[in-house]
Amino acid sequence: MLLADDDVAFPAGLSDCVSFLRANPSYSAAHGHYLSFRIDPHHIHVPNIEYSSPSITETQPFDRLNSLMANYQAVTYAVQRKDIALTAFEVAAQQNDLLWQELAGNSVTVFEGPVKRIDCFSHARQCGSTVGYRRWHPIEWLVRDAAGLFSGFAAYISAIERLANESR
Repeated sequence: MLLADDDVAFPAGLSDCVSFLRANPSYSAAHGHYLSFRIDPHHIHVPNIEYSSPSITETQPFDRLNSLMANYQAVTYAVQRKDIALTAFEVAAQQNDLLWQELAGNSVTVFEGPVKRIDCFSHARQCGSTVGYRRWHPIEWLVRDAAGLFSGFAAYISAIERLANESR
């Protein structure tokens, strides 16, 4: 699993995810609910449960991909099977920008198999970004550089098409 340097993992929840994957070999990943938090000089604030979308369990790869995009929450930090994670990172690395890297990696994960949301807490994710959000949100990107957004989208679609063709 990937754990950002400013996030926190809950070992008991991660253990539940690993146990689920061991018992369910057709699933590509499992994760619990994610809390969000922010830190000020005197307190740690937990404003909400940031990630708690349902499992993605459709039978067909493109149906799972549609489910991911319809109710988008990144599966980047889920406990993933090693071979699937390596493929996801490889495809993500082929993208030039953070938005397409995230979407490509997540798309690979759901394309390769269902993703289970376990009823536990597996992570706490810090609010905000340590690297900034330029060219990350599609609307911001569209306003600043529409051609760059659409060329990135074309590269992302090409990667997904290659993945689909390789799985046939």
